[in-house]
Amino acid sequence: MKKKILFITSDRSDFNLQKDLIIKLQNIYNCYLFCTGTHFDKKFGLTINNIKNSKIKNLIFSKIKNVNNIDFFKLNSIYLDKFNKIINKIKPDLLILFGDRSEILICSFVAYSKKINIAHFYGGEVTKGSLDNKYRDGISIFSNYHFTSNINHKKNVINLGFRRENVFSYGSLLNDVFSKKNFYNKQKVEKKYNVKLSKYNYVLTFHTDKENNIKDYKKVFESIKGLDKTSIFICRPNNDPGSKEILKLINKTKNNKKNIFFIKDYGTKYYFSLVKLSNGVIGNSSSGISEIPGLNKPSINIGDRQKGRPRSRSVIDVGYDIKKIKKAILKTRSKEFLKMIKKNNNPYFKKNALLNTKKEIIKILK
Repeated sequence: MKKKILFITSDRSDFNLQKDLIIKLQNIYNCYLFCTGTHFDKKFGLTINNIKNSKIKNLIFSKIKNVNNIDFFKLNSIYLDKFNKIINKIKPDLLILFGDRSEILICSFVAYSKKINIAHFYGGEVTKGSLDNKYRDGISIFSNYHFTSNINHKKNVINLGFRRENVFSYGSLLNDVFSKKNFYNKQKVEKKYNVKLSKYNYVLTFHTDKENNIKDYKKVFESIKGLDKTSIFICRPNNDPGSKEILKLINKTKNNKKNIFFIKDYGTKYYFSLVKLSNGVIGNSSSGISEIPGLNKPSINIGDRQKGRPRSRSVIDVGYDIKKIKKAILKTRSKEFLKMIKKNNNPYFKKNALLNTKKEIIKILK
């Protein structure tokens, strides 16, 4: 009888990370993907459709109505009940969890309490400006096996008290996957979003941080106004406390400006294709630190949300200051700066990450 692996996805970001691994493993094991959270929410782009259109076979759907309007603690109590039922139904030999969200922490607690082995991806990372920092460590504590995105994070996990032989550092799966793909060309990207790219183009992704100061958030969106010959493509924020305020700022900004576009869901390949055609990214997303450097594109990282993560030379750190953000945008167009990052070293990339991870999971299940 084939062994069973259960995967969980509650948001666009964790699905993109694990999709290709599931497809590789489902030919060997009975793999199940439990889909919940913002995937079913129109405000977040109904990303469940991307999952349905993927090559993943065994999908389990659990829709939570009005996920964006439910009280944070009530929402997590709903997740606890749903995870408990699905784990009782599947009885997996291994639970594979990605990321650092609170609902994933809840799931790790349920599985640990039922003595189910857990493999956690991307523990050991440090984001001092985000509540996810502690959630991530909590998931690692409940887990048996650990896959980290670089050697520094591997050391951090070992320092939490785990045996070295159960901690693996193969780099980011997403970096490995998109490094092998051909990107869409300009014409296809413009047709997809029904836009014409400007002379200068940026992709902005901004999430809440630990301080959750709306005055600081306003400065981010003020800084992208009045940019000459420039288009801004905004991604939606995560569903965290404070995200409603960010969504309001996004809608207010894009409604008043013809060169600012809000796209709820890009899809992985279209997202990286747009970034490759752009002058860089702006915001405080982990993608700007861990993945965009692999495209040799500048990342303007605002605030302290990603404080503590290793950086490549292509990352420009700024505070919540309109003048400094605008100055950083000009720096991304500097010939000297672009020449300097041309041979950029991405600390989150390792060759054959997907293949090596697959082999290790096979060893674990043996």
